[in-house]
Amino acid sequence: MCIRDRSKAWAWVPSLYFAEGLPYAFVMIVSVVLYKKLDISNSEIALYTSWLYLPWVIKPFWSPFIDLIKTKRYWIILTQLIVGASLAGIAFSIPTDSMLQYTLAFFWLMAFSSSTHDIAADGFYMLGLSNHNQSWFIGIRNSFYRLAILFSQGILVILAGQLENFYGNVKIAWATIFGILSIMFLFLAFYHRWALPLLQNDKNSQSKTAKIIGKKYLQVVRDFFGKPEILLIIIFILLYRFGEAQLVKIAPLFMLDSYEMGGLNLSTSEYGFIYGTLGVAMLTLGGIAGGFFIARNGLRYWIVWMALAMKLPDLVYVYMAYSQPSNLTLISLFVSIEQFGYGFGFTAYLLYMMMVSEGEHKTAHYAICTGIMALGMMIPGMFSGSLQESIGYLNFFYWVIFSTLPGLILIKFISINPDFGLINDWLDPIYQLLNIEPIRWFRTEASSKAAVLLVNTWLGFPYMFLIVTGALQSIPTELIEASKVDGATARQSFWRITFPLLLVSISPLLIGAFAYNFNNFTLIFLLTGGGPPLVGADVSVGYTDILISFTYNLAVSGGRGVQFGLAAAVTTIIFFLVLIISAISFRYSKRLERIYGNI
Repeated sequence: MCIRDRSKAWAWVPSLYFAEGLPYAFVMIVSVVLYKKLDISNSEIALYTSWLYLPWVIKPFWSPFIDLIKTKRYWIILTQLIVGASLAGIAFSIPTDSMLQYTLAFFWLMAFSSSTHDIAADGFYMLGLSNHNQSWFIGIRNSFYRLAILFSQGILVILAGQLENFYGNVKIAWATIFGILSIMFLFLAFYHRWALPLLQNDKNSQSKTAKIIGKKYLQVVRDFFGKPEILLIIIFILLYRFGEAQLVKIAPLFMLDSYEMGGLNLSTSEYGFIYGTLGVAMLTLGGIAGGFFIARNGLRYWIVWMALAMKLPDLVYVYMAYSQPSNLTLISLFVSIEQFGYGFGFTAYLLYMMMVSEGEHKTAHYAICTGIMALGMMIPGMFSGSLQESIGYLNFFYWVIFSTLPGLILIKFISINPDFGLINDWLDPIYQLLNIEPIRWFRTEASSKAAVLLVNTWLGFPYMFLIVTGALQSIPTELIEASKVDGATARQSFWRITFPLLLVSISPLLIGAFAYNFNNFTLIFLLTGGGPPLVGADVSVGYTDILISFTYNLAVSGGRGVQFGLAAAVTTIIFFLVLIISAISFRYSKRLERIYGNI
């Protein structure tokens, strides 16, 4: 029996996928930070935490047998209880002399429980919701999974840093964090015991034995390994992230390590904000941007560029290891660039695995691909710590850049369906279910404009973030304190003091940004070409054309002939518009400067 009342699903879908994302982040990321703060060597951290990938490597091979024992609801509640107990075990183990051995054992238990929880949760989701509601909630479940990652890597790590300062003892601080997490996860388990509905179709497969299921799954595995060029496919999946698999283990250690050891000497809270909060946000934006680009031309066209976008930003770590910057804003900018590129390029990687999985057993084959992907992360990560300790951070990051080459080279040899990778391929089941036409992402007015705005936003964000952050730091704190003494609220202080002083610094930059975007020919030309075309217009013009691209179409590539006179007239209009708006803006900026001078 599927739930057709959408309101009832709100009681368990968001919390279920929030609970799914938390343990993975604990095991893969938070464990690295924990061990670094407890003075475990880089080689041991990388080796032991990389081994924790193993449950996700072998997950596809035991997932069919979950159906044979109890129900998916039973497995969800049981694994959540085990995760909660594992977190409590870590909390009690941290202050002990055998901290490393005990905490690793509990992390292992959590990893196996988490991977099993993934299987049960996804199965329950499909059983508990109608096809229509499955499609409707897909964005909700992904959002709450991402929120869990942000909460674990960012907020909790920041809180741990604050507790380190409060207690003056790293072990007590982290034991407190894991104790809180244990209580929270046990609460989730008991909540889901109440919230998860009892489904008539959620039962063990009485008509199927382990032998029957095993035989069927062996056939699925044979079909996968019988695919054309399967050896090349496996090698590509293993090596595409060869460099990143090493970087992801060492990057947190590099940021937390002391200057004397070649690191950046960030505090736990600083790391939590830069990598766990800002980094996760940029990673998400990169993934969104990757989807928009692939939507236009498909995977085959973009995979090389997206691979380069994923790998070239690793150079920022070479620079940081060489210069060891202390400016948090600069470090934030570098991490934002690297994480955005990582998210951008990872989109192509996921889509390639989807393409490989196409066929009768699509879901099972994709699960096998993810297992191979986890293996490709596990093996390089295991030796990355020892390598870094042997050659130092700077040479290690040089090695990471070199390690990205096999994945780039193999792109030349893999086969890619030129029609695969469009977003509409993902959404095709939804279109069929709702009996609607596919979205023409770059062929309609609304979707094309949305794509242009989104891409332009992430292009300008790092620069403006850097400038605004620096400007905020330059505002005298005495003014804010004086306003509080005079009885001003935080909102009043912001609008009457912070915001006007901020405008003094950034107004010229905003004018420059306006002038640039007013003439941002490159974005329009490369992304949409000005299209989709405005049908029936007397001249060649599109819905996403701006005046400068419109001028180009008139003078160079217009379909109605070369219209230099009209193009010159439009150019003159552009000049006067920018002049008028700039004059107004400069006048306003001078007024703000006078205000600032009187303070």
